[in-house]
Amino acid sequence: MKKLLVILIFWGVCAEVQAADIPWETISGSRSNDEFHWNYSYDIGLFNDTLMIDLDIRLTGDTASQSLLDRWENGIEEIWSTDRFEIPISFNLDWVRRNYDQTVTIHDGNTGPYVMTNWNTMDANGWGDAYQEAIVAHEAGHMFGLWDEYSGGAVDPVTGLINTGGLMETLDGGTLDPYYDDMLSWYNDNNVHAPVPPAVWLLGSGLIGLLGIKKANRITLLRPKGKISL
Repeated sequence: MKKLLVILIFWGVCAEVQAADIPWETISGSRSNDEFHWNYSYDIGLFNDTLMIDLDIRLTGDTASQSLLDRWENGIEEIWSTDRFEIPISFNLDWVRRNYDQTVTIHDGNTGPYVMTNWNTMDANGWGDAYQEAIVAHEAGHMFGLWDEYSGGAVDPVTGLINTGGLMETLDGGTLDPYYDDMLSWYNDNNVHAPVPPAVWLLGSGLIGLLGIKKANRITLLRPKGKISL
C-alpha cells in the first residue's frame, strides 16, 4: 500500500511538470492563385491543455447591430472549436481597434459579394439570414489560411480540391479534419516537455530507493504523449 501511494504521488508531480504551456505565437502568411490573393494571420498558443487560436478583427464601414456582432462572434468560435483531436482546440474572436489580424468592412444590407474582408448585414450571400454564423465561419477559414473548395472560388492551385462537403465548400458543411493540419503541426512541433526540476529528480531518486529499484535508468520520469496523427 505504501509503495502504491509513493508511486501515485511521484506520478502526480511528474504530470504537473509535463503540463507546460506554450506561449502565444503569431502565424501569418499569404495565399495566391491566378485570380485570388490574400494574407492570413492569427495567434496560437497552448494553455491549460487546450490549443488556443485567437483572431482579432477590426471593423470599418457601416455599423452592425450588437446582436449580429454576437452572432458572428459565436458562429466563428462555436463552429471552429473542437475536441475531436488528442488536444482540444478552442477559438476566440475579438473585435479590436488596434493590433488586429484582419480588417473587415461592413456593408448595411446586401450590397455585393460576401468575401473575407467585406461582410453584409443581410442575406449571407444569397443563403439567407439563418446562415450568418456559417458564412463568417467560412470567411474566418480564409483568415486561417484555408482555400475555397468550390468551383469558381479561391481553390488551391496545387491540389485543385473541390466538392469536399466541408465548410470551405458549402455553408451546410462542417469543419473537416484537414482544416486543422497547420495548427496541429504547430502543436506537434512545439510540444516539448520542460526539463524536470532538480527537486523532482531528488524526489524521484528517493522514491526509487524506497521502492528498492536498483536500475533507475529503466524509469521514464516524463513520458511523451507523442505526435498527433494528421
